[in-house]
Amino acid sequence: MDEIQIMQRAQMYLSKLSCGINPITDQPVNSEDVVNNTRIIKCFEYVCKVLESDVSKLQAKQDELNDIRLKNEKFRSSIRLPFTIPQSKLSFVKISNDPISVDAFVQSLNNVVDQNKYYKMKKEYIINWLEHISVIGVYHNRRDYFINDAGTDMGISKERLLDFYEREYWDLLLSDLAQNLILENIYEIINLVEFNKNEEARKSKTWNKVSNERLAIMFLSDVSVAGISSALNRSEETVTKQLEKLGFLKT
Repeated sequence: MDEIQIMQRAQMYLSKLSCGINPITDQPVNSEDVVNNTRIIKCFEYVCKVLESDVSKLQAKQDELNDIRLKNEKFRSSIRLPFTIPQSKLSFVKISNDPISVDAFVQSLNNVVDQNKYYKMKKEYIINWLEHISVIGVYHNRRDYFINDAGTDMGISKERLLDFYEREYWDLLLSDLAQNLILENIYEIINLVEFNKNEEARKSKTWNKVSNERLAIMFLSDVSVAGISSALNRSEETVTKQLEKLGFLKT
């Protein structure tokens, strides 16, 4: 029996006593019993009203908490987590013996991940990491690449292609060696993606899709408001207001 039920039971007992009814037997009490005293009856009636008011307030508070819980559960079920691959599934990633494009390799990564639960790996994440470790250079808005000796030794090459308008561009190709090296460093790539996203959220002065996603993931992971504030470089007051706006906290 929860607190509300206990208070409702007490209210019921007092209500019956105020009417001269034994709440245990449901039989009228003796007319000379003290519970039939006018002053006692008024006391019972007053306490009944207090209990009724308290029950209403407690029920309203519980309804608010249930509403927040339902919103959080709904959001938790709809939000997708940042891309990752469990260690147990790394062996399921298909490695091609022939050189393949980064897009094709990214697809082989996404094929072993629950895409209803996690965001997809993107080509740009792989390209950014290869650039980050200084094995390639990116030119002309990703339409051409420079591959240095380290990149060549890693098994990276490129091929010339034509787009829909027959304009020339170059695409990277990954040998089986390059594919395996990327897979071996997949968690470093994932960490770089998360670092870049957090930096973007920190630098943004307004709340956008990226910063809201960072906020939601940290809140649903039970990170404190102070922890979120530090991670996103925003005041605790700002974080709290945004959580309220998104429905995670009740105003």
